[in-house]
Amino acid sequence: MWLASVTAGQESSPRNVGVLRLGASTEDSTEDSDAPLSLIVQAGNDVDSMVQVTVPPSLLQTDETGVLLLSVASDMAALLGDEEAALLAEMPGVPRSGVPVIEISILLSDDGGATFAEIENDRVAADPLSLEITVPAAEALAGNSLYEHPTFVSSDETDGIRIEVGEGGWALASTSDLLVEDGI
Repeated sequence: MWLASVTAGQESSPRNVGVLRLGASTEDSTEDSDAPLSLIVQAGNDVDSMVQVTVPPSLLQTDETGVLLLSVASDMAALLGDEEAALLAEMPGVPRSGVPVIEISILLSDDGGATFAEIENDRVAADPLSLEITVPAAEALAGNSLYEHPTFVSSDETDGIRIEVGEGGWALASTSDLLVEDGI
């Protein structure tokens, strides 16, 4: 696991990023390969706001290893940087203040980690992730919705790994039992 906090926008709050290796446990590993793996990342500077993503072990095939990338911030500029945030389609409705914005990516490799590609959406639909969002009491109100916008992971030798905005617009994400919990 790897955790970092960076500031991407000109006057943004921090973006907190967590990276978790999935699958391909070693002989010395004490991990239970049949157990789900979770990654928890704090939202910005707010110790009462956290996001947890849990990956079911059945999402990876036996010959695959993967990486879960979880980025959490208070606004789109902090999450993506000013240039990428400007490429987003207009968001439906008004974003709720105090509720974090999130980007989740899973990269898979079937060649021992020499190359990686993003997981196909249909695999995640068949074996969904669990997402838990904890926010302060004032933001944990009824009527929450989860929206998604296409993004993708890109990398090069100069900039390293980064999230870029994909083509398309916002859509209401397919969820079941969406709950934004009071962290207090």
